[in-house]
Amino acid sequence: MADDDLDLDEPETSSSKKKIIFIIIGVLLLLGLAGAGTFILLSDDKEETTKTQKEGEETEETEENTDDDTEKDEDEDDDENKVKKEAIYFPLDPAFVTNFQGKSSARYLQIKVEVMTRSTEAIEAMKKHSPMIRNNLLILFSGQKAKTLRTIKGKEALRSAVLKEIQKILESELGKAEVEAVYFTSFVMQ
Repeated sequence: MADDDLDLDEPETSSSKKKIIFIIIGVLLLLGLAGAGTFILLSDDKEETTKTQKEGEETEETEENTDDDTEKDEDEDDDENKVKKEAIYFPLDPAFVTNFQGKSSARYLQIKVEVMTRSTEAIEAMKKHSPMIRNNLLILFSGQKAKTLRTIKGKEALRSAVLKEIQKILESELGKAEVEAVYFTSFVMQ
């Protein structure tokens, strides 16, 4: 009889273990579904709240606007339109290749430069004044020291100097410097 009791206990334990595992899995699934549902409901509420707040702000603004405020709103709209414009990247092709002084011998520097602006007018001005831009940048690059350009800080300083040089040229020729950034897409020193 003792042997029969042992045989009977084993199937009961394995089936009770399976039941416990299924119950645990079921509870975890329910908790996961409840969490996902809560997340979806809360994110929908946040979107509705944000929309309602924006609509309320617009209503308040229209009620408070006077003739003086209208002029301010037009200025703000112009600023918003500038922010909404896409960035335009203009490569200054071909790559700049120049030599500069090293400790022992002449060294070479090759840099590919891309300019970022949001104005097609600035792109056209850079195309038109490309010889002047390339000349000034070549002079700027040839005046660099290899030791300085090996560091990230040195490269960032050069990038900043290139940006200022291009902005200075566009300011003098176009009347406004609409270039926002300059990026080195290739930087080789030998």
